[in-house]
Amino acid sequence: MSKYTATIALDSIEKIQLYVTKCTRTLSQVKFETGADYILNGGLWNPDLTPCVALKVDGKLLSQAPSWSGIYGFGWGEPNNFKYTNDYKTYPNFISCTSIIANGETIKGFAYDSGQGGTRGRSAIGMKDNNLCLYCAQDGTSDAQTPEKLQARLFEYGWDYAIMLDGGGSSMCDFDGKILKGDGRKVHNWILVYLKDNKTSDVKDDPKEGNGKMTKKVVLDPGHGIKSNNQSPDKSFSEPEFALDMARRMEKILVRHGVDVTLTRVAANNPTGKADTNDLQYRCNIANAIKDLSLYVSLHSNAAGNGDWYSAKGWEIYTSSAGDTANRNIAANKIVDCVKAAGVTMHGTPLKHSRFYVLVNTVAPAVLIEHGFHTNKDDVALMNDSAYRDKLALAQCKGILEYLGIAYDGKEESSTSEGTTNDTDTAETPSTSTQTQPSSWAKESWEKAVNKKILDGTSPQGYCTREMLATVLNRVGLLD
Repeated sequence: MSKYTATIALDSIEKIQLYVTKCTRTLSQVKFETGADYILNGGLWNPDLTPCVALKVDGKLLSQAPSWSGIYGFGWGEPNNFKYTNDYKTYPNFISCTSIIANGETIKGFAYDSGQGGTRGRSAIGMKDNNLCLYCAQDGTSDAQTPEKLQARLFEYGWDYAIMLDGGGSSMCDFDGKILKGDGRKVHNWILVYLKDNKTSDVKDDPKEGNGKMTKKVVLDPGHGIKSNNQSPDKSFSEPEFALDMARRMEKILVRHGVDVTLTRVAANNPTGKADTNDLQYRCNIANAIKDLSLYVSLHSNAAGNGDWYSAKGWEIYTSSAGDTANRNIAANKIVDCVKAAGVTMHGTPLKHSRFYVLVNTVAPAVLIEHGFHTNKDDVALMNDSAYRDKLALAQCKGILEYLGIAYDGKEESSTSEGTTNDTDTAETPSTSTQTQPSSWAKESWEKAVNKKILDGTSPQGYCTREMLATVLNRVGLLD
């Protein structure tokens, strides 16, 4: 399912919260940290991590530009005084973005920033009678739409008031367990709803479970982070980059098969970027907060020797302890069989056991994969190769799917976008859009940037990290 709407009676709501994370938390992390019943991405923000338009949280105004004075949005203190208004001063909480419906009528000729244009995933907040209404549609799907079509759809739903929020890859939600993850990015602010005890709401467009089976859930844990940046002796290979890239490739394959996938890390640091206890426990906590989690898979590269090139090489997988009937070892053996079948070199007996922190502190069955040694020249050459990464991702996913009881669909196509993964434009990217063409309004600028080799020509609607922005600025000579 690529679209959800939620209608929640205001008298059933304990609290409506604006949760500002300034692009440091994913949807899964926000759910884990807050326990909110409903989560929806919020409004637009600037490169300096200030809100683009009016945002007021717990009495503190976070937007200072006077240009939005008089703009309409939603203000509230308690849920029962949630109101569409332009009086931001009266209410301790206020959010605005692009109003599209007011007083039960569509707003004619409503204006929006060019960055909100095109056919994209869409999010909206609104009211219908005495109900709070939330809407989320996934980017890159048949439910992606223009602002005008979003307006028409919400009017058809009978909304009395509606504000279009941030969209595209930022459009994501968790509506009482019905989840759309967007492209996995971290957004500036979120709208959270907490229900009173024993209260329920209406979530529509629920996915239908195939054959009455429960959706399988997998956590992929890209090991390490930039502050524990294990590298090859020649610095050509980075374990944090490799682990995240591998997780993204595997995520795409598993999601295609209907698996609900959660990543513990989607950027350079989650939360510390170090391989310390706080970081490791945080990863375990994300997994342990997921009800009925089927499998936890931690992704790494190995090392041996004293920091120089070394002879040890090959792929291996760990579980916490032996036991043929233990689910962790059943899963590990199925992954081993599929990786062997793909012709991958093993490091001795491939299934090993160790009391690694994430293996013993995760409730669900857990495995840890070492894809090769970044202290071995041959392994580094392979792990730096995009086609080899695809082969590993596919083989490992086949094993996971077999363990989950899901038939592999037989597709052998590349599981990632064009280009090598250690290219400057894509390394450590939180996510990459599947859109292959730029929006019409950006086409001319995009073509100029590609022709001048400022950008590599892939993923025109992907978003960039600050390190990628710095690289682009350097390429155009603005940092000299």
